[in-house]
Amino acid sequence: MKEACGDPGPLENGTAELRNAVVPGRLLEGTQITYRCSELHSLSGPSKVTCLSNGTWTAPKPRCVRVTTCVEPPVPPYGEVVYSQELGPGFKIGRQTLRLPLRTTQAPVEVSLPRGHFRVGTRATFTCVSRFYTLVGSEGSVHAEHFLRAAYAPRRWRPLAVCGRSDSPRSPFIVHGNLSEIGQWPWQAALSLWSPAENAWDLSCGGSLLSESWVVTAAHCVARDRKGNLLNTRSLRIDLGKYYRDDSRDDAMVQTRSAQEIHVHEDFDPVRFDSDIALVLLDRPVELTSRVQPVCLPTERSTQTNIVDGHLGIVTGWGQTENRSYADALREAVVPVVSAKECERAYKEGRFPLTVTSNMLCAGYERGKIDACTGDSGGPLVFLDEDVADRRVWVLEGIVSWGGPRGCGAPNHFGGYTKVQAFLDWIRELL
Repeated sequence: MKEACGDPGPLENGTAELRNAVVPGRLLEGTQITYRCSELHSLSGPSKVTCLSNGTWTAPKPRCVRVTTCVEPPVPPYGEVVYSQELGPGFKIGRQTLRLPLRTTQAPVEVSLPRGHFRVGTRATFTCVSRFYTLVGSEGSVHAEHFLRAAYAPRRWRPLAVCGRSDSPRSPFIVHGNLSEIGQWPWQAALSLWSPAENAWDLSCGGSLLSESWVVTAAHCVARDRKGNLLNTRSLRIDLGKYYRDDSRDDAMVQTRSAQEIHVHEDFDPVRFDSDIALVLLDRPVELTSRVQPVCLPTERSTQTNIVDGHLGIVTGWGQTENRSYADALREAVVPVVSAKECERAYKEGRFPLTVTSNMLCAGYERGKIDACTGDSGGPLVFLDEDVADRRVWVLEGIVSWGGPRGCGAPNHFGGYTKVQAFLDWIRELL
């Protein structure tokens, strides 16, 4: 009588298929067992064993060993990823230099990986597909089993919208209000309020695009009364990429959004216009184009450089012109910074004493005439960052806030602006 082979038992993390069993229930000579491992496991040992006449198997039962893999990392918006295995015998991750092949517990047998899993040593290279974005962090990420779990490292990359760039030809500093070029100030936002009486939208303020989803403006632009109560979000419309005030000549380039949230700084004083700053969250992100791009936020260094007496900045908007009519197209004016001390002195001499707080700055001309005006509120006061002037990076240092009681452009009545640098922490918390 032929000797029967012992039952090897089930295969952990796999299957065992019995073949050529002559007598059901008995594992006799010639009986075969075919082993297969489940997904993400590799077979260590033979895939088939056969029962011999002496009651033994041709080989011990194999094992299914877990294959170490990396899960596909998320691809950042406006980015793409390319995978490769072009690593040399040594590569660096952080401060470690790792050598291939890595010591792993997986068997050398090739195994087909399911979609979304990658082998040890695979490099993922990230790039931005839009020229309006730049990659922040490591361009490539490599998996290494020396980490506690399978993961790509480092994972600090993210797309960051390029800020403060303008595709329009650079215009000279002309010291009077003049028409800007189409697309010259791509961060300019137009804030319009719904007028039930006229059954139409009324462009009342400006703003600046900080990211695809956020616009910064003056708090008094989104407050419906002197107590600081906010507008209903449904009564506010935000247009980006706009040049003409009321006509439809550039409608194809304009992106219109509603307000999802309105955030006014908690210290806003609707009487003194201190902390006159607000952030508006758009109901959906805008698409960055040559006409729609964010402005750069200031830094401590840029503010120290730009907010000095006599330094020139540019203010833009659709506000009233010298003939008191509203501008048909976006206008710009070059204004010099005026020290807080000089600004207070001028207003005091004009019998309208005021305090320029540390949250404000002044700009304009002693003789008047050139100034931001009604309708420009909330708009940007930008400066060219001289450290990177060849890249034409514009920095938002001020937000149009207040003016003198004698009207726009009056002698010795400089324009008042919210100093953006004073609110960077608050802005970054929300963004």
